This record gives sequence, structure tokens and C-alpha cells, in this order.
Amino acid sequence: MGKYIKLPGFLRKKLKEPLGELLAHTPDKIVVKVIDILRKHSPPKIITVGDIVTQNFLMNSIFPNVSVVDRRSFRRKIVFPYNYFVFYNICSDVINPPGTLTEELWCLIRSVLRMNVKALICIDGEEDLAVLPLVMEAPPGSLVFYGQPGVGVVSIHVNKDSKKMVAEILSKFEGDFRELFSNC
Repeated sequence: MGKYIKLPGFLRKKLKEPLGELLAHTPDKIVVKVIDILRKHSPPKIITVGDIVTQNFLMNSIFPNVSVVDRRSFRRKIVFPYNYFVFYNICSDVINPPGTLTEELWCLIRSVLRMNVKALICIDGEEDLAVLPLVMEAPPGSLVFYGQPGVGVVSIHVNKDSKKMVAEILSKFEGDFRELFSNC
């Protein structure tokens, strides 16, 4: 598997809390709020994490620059009614076991965020923790959206404060996150 860092058990509860603004409404009202947020901020990158969030964005003509999916919802395999690949220029598969962040995933995230293309990252394993390297690597002003199961969508405005918050979380992982991505 190569280098990786591992989520310690004591952090699991903390990461179930929203890391940004929680948009807790019905799906149609969330879309309206997301569109308002996008108009207000005009982000350099729009990023989605999770199959349901990504599908809802695409079905409402909101086209992320980068999306990370694992083809699962609540740990059950799901099939998107459209072909994901129609919406993206690059589609990459990567292994990222549950509860970890691998060097391969981190480097892929860094790479696609530096390109001027639409990129889909399909994870074999778990995509939830990808939010963390996405915030660390995204250009300031970007917006990261991810699902809050059973509640809604979380919006993270990438800035100095959100990067600092995520760096503090990553510093508590088992292994050195700075070493993990230094080879990218």
C-alpha cells in the first residue's frame, strides 16, 4: 500500500461533526443554498466528496472541478443513473483503505487540483477522509462540499483558518502527515 497515515479512534467522534457550514435542509433547498454560496464566493475550485453530493450537484448542473467518490452510500454499493465519466476530463482510480489517507491519494489530489481540468477520483476503500487533503491542497477561496449523513451537506470555505483547522486534525493522526505528502 505504500505510505499512509491512520485515523486514531479518539478522533472518529470529532470528525463526525461538520468541519464547515452545515446546510441542513431538503435536497432541493440545499441546491438553492449551494448556488447562492457559489455566486457569493465565485470559487477558483468547486470540490465534492461523496457519491450522493456529487450526483446531486451534477443532476442540478453544478459541475465540480474535482469530485471524490467510492461508489457507495452508507457502505452500500450504489449506481449513479448517469455515466460519471461524461462530466470529467480525467478519471482516476486509487486505493485508500477505511480510516487511512494514503500517499497515493494525497499526491493524486495535489496533482488534479493543479490542473485546469475536471477530475473524478474513484476510491477503492473509503473517501470520507479525502476532505482533509482536499482542504490542505485546494487554492484559497475554493469550496469543498461533502455529505453529512442523514442531515445535509457541509460547505468548507478554503482559507488560512480552514487549512489550520485541518492541519491540527491531521497532526493527531498516527504517522506524520507532512512526511506523507512531501514526496508528491
